Amino acid sequence: MTFTPSAIGNVAGSDVARILSGIGSASTLADAEPWTFVELQDAAARSASRQGRLVVASGGTTGLPKLTVIRGDMGIPQLLRLWSPLRSDDVLLNLFSPGRLWGAHYFYNALGLSSGADVVPIGVLERGEAADWAQALDQLNVSALAGAPNVLAAFADAMRVAGTRLSVRTVIWSGEPMTLGRMRRLRQAFPEARFWANYGSIETFVVGVNWPECEVGTLHLLPGQILEPDADGALLTRVDDRWPAPAVRYRTGDLLIGATCVCARPDAFRVGPRTNDTVKLFGTRVSCADIVAQALSTSDADEAQVVLAGAPGPTVTPDRIRVRYTGSAEPSAVRSSLLDSHVGLRFVAGHTPEAVVVERSTDLERNSRTHKVLTVAYERSRAEAETTGE
Repeated sequence: MTFTPSAIGNVAGSDVARILSGIGSASTLADAEPWTFVELQDAAARSASRQGRLVVASGGTTGLPKLTVIRGDMGIPQLLRLWSPLRSDDVLLNLFSPGRLWGAHYFYNALGLSSGADVVPIGVLERGEAADWAQALDQLNVSALAGAPNVLAAFADAMRVAGTRLSVRTVIWSGEPMTLGRMRRLRQAFPEARFWANYGSIETFVVGVNWPECEVGTLHLLPGQILEPDADGALLTRVDDRWPAPAVRYRTGDLLIGATCVCARPDAFRVGPRTNDTVKLFGTRVSCADIVAQALSTSDADEAQVVLAGAPGPTVTPDRIRVRYTGSAEPSAVRSSLLDSHVGLRFVAGHTPEAVVVERSTDLERNSRTHKVLTVAYERSRAEAETTGE
């Protein structure tokens, strides 16, 4: 049963009624108040109370870490019945950083071991380290990789430079978009690899998955769940208690968009930008994720991010946007593509050309805990720097 025309997922009405009966007086899903993080946190801890529990953390980059206690099996037994990227003879190189309680590292270790594979939990290899490890990884017969796309692509580059041809047949990615540039670099290094992906959050763990026959970036909602697309962030409800954390209309913080997929599986969706993604530049509202996506549509631009000048935090209006990217594309070509496709930016650049800057870089700013490329970074304005004498 689908509960609204835009909802993704089909569950029995009796299952929804069972969930609602345990939380209050709401008679329909639409009447239920969306859970806060604290409510999800409390429900997850109660759900896992009869077995070993795992403490994981989200946040911690610009604010205090938020701890969540989830079931120790992380929902993997149920997940493997539906989505099983690894074989028992695989050797999985886990390139997700241990971070500070970042759950992805633990999840992929457990996914590999539950699949009967050998696991090499190496974490992120910094620039220059991967080549030093190339011979050892070749001797281990690494056949599968798991990591954030930018980390995977950098690892692929390092293996090519080292002249090491790992026989990788499986690449599992999550955490950030798989761009055309990142995919190109991975296919150059690992031409036989098949690509698998998943989507979720540290609070919920896996919500949707992608198989090799799917379009890149199109995911399918796992059963026993409902997603309600919403302008303030999609709402997730779970009626299957085999997933690692319960949820009743928990707001994910992402804009999720219903889709179709070439694989013909149901309940497809794509992940849009974060809901706090827009900023105002000289009175014109722009989406940072849209700017990054347009920059990456330019041939030979591999990765990109928006740097907001004069904005030490997301509540402050920037006085300049710098679009920083890696790759061989010319800055003039990337800037032209941005202005041709974005009326608002073109208007701003028309009256204040210095407010929209495009520059090529050798590297981008990353989250120090997860190593994901930041869609938005911040720097102080020239006026602020002059005030402090820097």
